[in-house]
Amino acid sequence: MLERALPLCLLFAALGCGAASPASESGDNDECSSLAKPAVDQALAAVEQHASCATDADCISIGVNSECFDVCSRAVNQAEVNVVKSALASADCREFVAADCNVITPPCAPPTGPVCNQGRCE
Repeated sequence: MLERALPLCLLFAALGCGAASPASESGDNDECSSLAKPAVDQALAAVEQHASCATDADCISIGVNSECFDVCSRAVNQAEVNVVKSALASADCREFVAADCNVITPPCAPPTGPVCNQGRCE
C-alpha cells in the first residue's frame, strides 16, 4: 500500500495541494494586492493623520478594514475616530471587486489597550 501512496503524495506535492491563491479564489494574488494598495494607503494615511494624543485616554483601537483589505487594528485619537471610519467606508475597492478578488483576513493579534507614546496613539 505504501508503494502506491508514495507516487500519489508526490503528485499532490507537485500540484501544490490545491493551487488556490491565498488572496483570491479567482483573481491573481499580486494583481489583487496591487488593486487594493491605493485603498490601503488611503486608510493608513487617515489613521496616521488622526493618531495624535496627549494622554492614553485620547486613544482608541479600531479595526482597519474594508471590502478590499484588512490590516488588523490600529489606534487613533478617540475624538477623530468617526473621520477615520468615514475614510475606511469611502475606500475605493471597485477594481478589486471587479477582478473577483477576495479579502483574506490576516492572523491578527487581539488589540491591546491603546497608549499615547510621544504624542502618537499606538
